[in-house]
Amino acid sequence: METAKPIRFWNRKYGVMCLVNLLVSISIFAHFPLFTYSIGRFGDQPALQSCCIMGLSVGMFLLGPFNAYFVDAFRRKGVCEVSLVCLIICTIVGSISSSLVMSFFLLLLAGACFGVFEMSLGATLINDLSISKRRTATDYYFTWFGLFGLPLGAGLAVWGLHAIGVDNVYYVTLALQILSLLLLHPIKIPFRAPNRVPLMSFDRFFHPGALLLMIALLPIAIVPGLFITGHWTYQLLFMMGGGFIIGFAIHRVFFMEADSRSDAVAGLILVMTAMLVVMHSASPNAYWVSSVFLGVGLGWFDSRMLLYFVKMADHCQRGTLQQTYIITLITGNCLGYVLGMQDINVQLLSLILAAVSLIFYLTVVLRWFKHIKGRDFKFREI
Repeated sequence: METAKPIRFWNRKYGVMCLVNLLVSISIFAHFPLFTYSIGRFGDQPALQSCCIMGLSVGMFLLGPFNAYFVDAFRRKGVCEVSLVCLIICTIVGSISSSLVMSFFLLLLAGACFGVFEMSLGATLINDLSISKRRTATDYYFTWFGLFGLPLGAGLAVWGLHAIGVDNVYYVTLALQILSLLLLHPIKIPFRAPNRVPLMSFDRFFHPGALLLMIALLPIAIVPGLFITGHWTYQLLFMMGGGFIIGFAIHRVFFMEADSRSDAVAGLILVMTAMLVVMHSASPNAYWVSSVFLGVGLGWFDSRMLLYFVKMADHCQRGTLQQTYIITLITGNCLGYVLGMQDINVQLLSLILAAVSLIFYLTVVLRWFKHIKGRDFKFREI
């Protein structure tokens, strides 16, 4: 039997997998502005139309209980590739859909495929190719490539709708998914013996012990969803993406060894500051500053929360918690989209959501997490 050979960190295989995650995430998040642009074809039903995007989130829960069984009963790389092929089919059919009901079920199926893809690639294949002492780092950076897909995918779609047209944007997202499949296929994955897991379980899907972390993360995950409905220009979305990178870099370079409260609180305060800037002034410069502040704050806070999820794992639970983190983010993004399509003040709502996350984090999550782990959380192996 072929055994797993540990790989060096940031080698070619790992880099290709991170790139595949980024490309597929871009194609997924590009559908948010695309759907906003396309709903005019379905008649005047704004409430139903905006809620259709929730099919993407709901779909991730449909096949979630079968995740562990899929990667145990079938070849793990095959599961990843089949889910990606199904996602490509959903994109092809979605580009010609003219029915609201059909669009909902396509988004439902796309969400299910995306959930299986993320689980099989990030929570399974990445760990199969990593040595145990480096898996926290590999999971952390891999997930971050997916996070950056939100502003980049939304920005790309908003730009493309005006520059090349809606049909061509669909072709671009389709090309990204096909390219991802071509990049993934040549990678050789070591064989893993079956564990004979049950048909349905929470393994590689959802960790009930992370409920408090999910409650803290969900409100702030709603915030970017409010701004990918077409309210912001592609320049602002790209600026938010640049802020994501800055927030990640600040956390990684300056705050990795700091008290966990410092960067989480600073990130949330930056999100609230970003909203106060545009509430005070509607000038173009205010929006530029706000978009960068928002990206930095989200990237900063999300980085800390990702480490909380990964580091609370016991043996063989890291993939489950990683998937729980991703599901929470996608659910929040979809909820934000639904709310952003309504006639509300998105800046005020974002300010309130950030304040709720901050209060809950300081009063509940911080004490609980330190209690269950019983040590100071300085993630030195990252």
